[in-house]
Amino acid sequence: MQQACKALVQSIQRYHVNHTNYGDIGYNFLIGGDEFVYEGRGWLKVGAHTKNYNTISYGIAFIGNYETKDRPTEQQMEQLVLLLRNGTDGGWLAKEYKLCGASQLKGTISPGKYLMEQLRLLPHFSERL
Repeated sequence: MQQACKALVQSIQRYHVNHTNYGDIGYNFLIGGDEFVYEGRGWLKVGAHTKNYNTISYGIAFIGNYETKDRPTEQQMEQLVLLLRNGTDGGWLAKEYKLCGASQLKGTISPGKYLMEQLRLLPHFSERL
């Protein structure tokens, strides 16, 4: 599973570099089905993930199709919580941050209904931005 996730992250990076001209992977972080967090641009670089929101947000992608088939695992959600805590503890993410899905900001199905269900259970999730 980890080899497949690494290959997907590399594929996403190639696409972002070669087809979107982002110069690098657009997301700040990615969480794989192998339950590992992959660093894209990290905390210190502006992402290229959600037009008009890149400079005021961090893009965290979950690798998979959470609209029709994949369900985020408990371990993936724990990794998200740990990543967000790392951000607040490190001073990169405001302690009172708001968590939302890309579909709240632009016309997309991402992150998918199954992942949105889980995001809504987290304390910093906000329906209103």
